[in-house]
Formats: sequence, structure tokens, C-alpha cells
Amino acid sequence: MSYLPKPEIEQKAISYLMGKSKIRPIELVDAIGIHRNTAPKLCNYLHAKGKLLRDGRTYTWNPIDEAAAGRIFQGRSNDLLVFLDNQIASCGEFNRGLANAYRNGDENSCFTKRRWADTLQKSRTRLLNCLTVQNWALLVDIEREIALDVPDFMGLIYSRSEYAQDMLTAERKMAYAARKPRTSKDDAFHAERQAKVDAKQRAAKAAWQEADRLLQAQAETMLAQMGALADPVNVGFAMTVLQDLGTEKAKRFSPATEPVQPESCPDGPIIPSFDELDIMEAAV
Repeated sequence: MSYLPKPEIEQKAISYLMGKSKIRPIELVDAIGIHRNTAPKLCNYLHAKGKLLRDGRTYTWNPIDEAAAGRIFQGRSNDLLVFLDNQIASCGEFNRGLANAYRNGDENSCFTKRRWADTLQKSRTRLLNCLTVQNWALLVDIEREIALDVPDFMGLIYSRSEYAQDMLTAERKMAYAARKPRTSKDDAFHAERQAKVDAKQRAAKAAWQEADRLLQAQAETMLAQMGALADPVNVGFAMTVLQDLGTEKAKRFSPATEPVQPESCPDGPIIPSFDELDIMEAAV
């Protein structure tokens, strides 16, 4: 950092840039009265000090100052401590239940399914130092150790509220609606996409219609083999049986050969009733 601005120039730049976003260096020329070659150097200097955030060719004021960084560090440390306490307590409760199951003969080992908390306890001991001394390097290393045991621990600690998620969705909708106007190329793209969607819908409709036709044909064949009347009620019942049990299991309802007229029943072949079919289905 070879460039060092005068204190009054730095203070003017900070006063102007505070709270602003997407500021180009050239804007500082008229705002605080500096040379156009000095403006980029001044922005680079403030960026190196952490006052500005670089966004392409523009700069945005960094709202996190030293005081805010201290509050964030303490809040992060406290959140991690609460999380570790809950995790260690959960492991202890699970292990006690595992020991009781082993004592009662429900488990064969207390080691295989045990939830280990030794590394979490070591991380907690190290984390206690962060409550008194602000050490970002130590905190990052502690988070690395926790991630080895609980990879998604950040998602368990921090999550958006329902209200925050609704607000974010509304902002995204507004940003999406404010995009550039549709052109003829966009119209052609959407027309081609809609044609593909319609073709897929027609193919899907034809597929399930063919499947229904084949299922109805199988149902009528099964009823014919059973010697039952192929009226709409029986066909619907047979189709339901085929859908629920499948073709292979439904074949159990059909005789392997044509029905044989027993001598004890001169009035006609024996056709199983629907109640008997229900009993047979339950037995399967």
C-alpha cells in the first residue's frame, strides 16, 4: 500500500462513501474535490483497510466495522457453545439409552452404535477461550473440527425465519419481473419451449391411455378365463385387482385350464364370488 492519503482527504471520502453502494471512483472527483488519478488509489486504500467492498469496478461501503466485528465474534462463539452443549447432551442421552438396551439384552454391543462426543468436548474446551479473547483464527479452526463430526452444523444453527423467507421470495419476484423486456428472440424461444411441453403432455396422455387399454384387455381376459361376465362392474373390479396385485399375482385367481364341471354340480361350472375373491386376495 504505497499510497497514503492525507487524513482530511480520507475523512471526506469516508463521510461521502458511508452507507453508499456501487460507487465508481470517478464520482469522488467532484464529491470531495480530488484528482481523477487519485480517486482509484484512494478507493484501493480504503478497500485494503476494510472500509469498502469491491464489486467489479464499483465499491460498496462495508457496514461491518471493528465494533460490529466484535459483536459478531461474540455472538458466533455463543451460538457455537450452545450448539455444542446440546450436541454433547444429546449424545449422552442416546448412549444411556443404548446402555440400558444392552443391559436388557436388546443390543449386542455398546460400541458399534455409540455416539461419540469426545472431539466435541475438546472443541468446546477450546471454544471457551474465544469467549474472553477475540481470536478469529482459533474460531475458524474450531469450526473445522466441528464440521468433521457434524458437517451440516451451520445449517442447524442458522436458518431463515418464515417471514424472512417470504420477504426474500418477494424481492426475487420483483427483481425477476423487472428484467429486460422480452424480444422477438425470447418469443421464439418460449414458443419452441411450449411446443416441447405440449408434445410431452400428448405423449404422456397417449401412454396412459394405452396402459389403460392394455389393463382393460388383461381384465377382460382374466374374467373370460374365470368364466365371469365381462360387464363394466366386473371389469372395473378386475382392473383394480391387476393394479393392486400385479399381473403375476392376479393369475392365481385364474384357473390353469378351462373350468371342469364336477359331477356334484350339474347346474354349471363353479365361479368364485367376489367375497371369495376378497378372501383369496387377503390370503395373498
